[in-house]
Amino acid sequence: MGRNFFNLVILSLSVFVFIFLAMSGWSSGKIMAQDAFVVSNLPGIKQGLQFAFNDLDRYPQVLEFQDQKLMQNYFKPFPFKEFNSNTCPQTYLYKRISLESYEFSFCLENSRQGYKAGWNKIIGAPSSNAGL
Repeated sequence: MGRNFFNLVILSLSVFVFIFLAMSGWSSGKIMAQDAFVVSNLPGIKQGLQFAFNDLDRYPQVLEFQDQKLMQNYFKPFPFKEFNSNTCPQTYLYKRISLESYEFSFCLENSRQGYKAGWNKIIGAPSSNAGL
């Protein structure tokens, strides 16, 4: 009976460790994929803001940027997919600095492609390539 109990304990611990490692790996992979998604969308976001500037003769105001009907003319899909976490309570933040410039911030869980973990900013102006 002692040997069977010992084998059951070892089996239970092995299953627990396996499940824990599998969940940790899945979570890390999910975060890496989310960060990759955010970074891969940056050129399209910058291009969409340039299209908005070309149509409006200015960058959108913050309230206009939040207007789903208006922004769907420039971005598909809109609003952008959010990936909330402890590090990043929101993924994106748009501010219009002036009629001819904007600040687009985005948050990453891990550093990726030259961007740091946490908040990063792209400062845009008409036909500028700053930040990308």
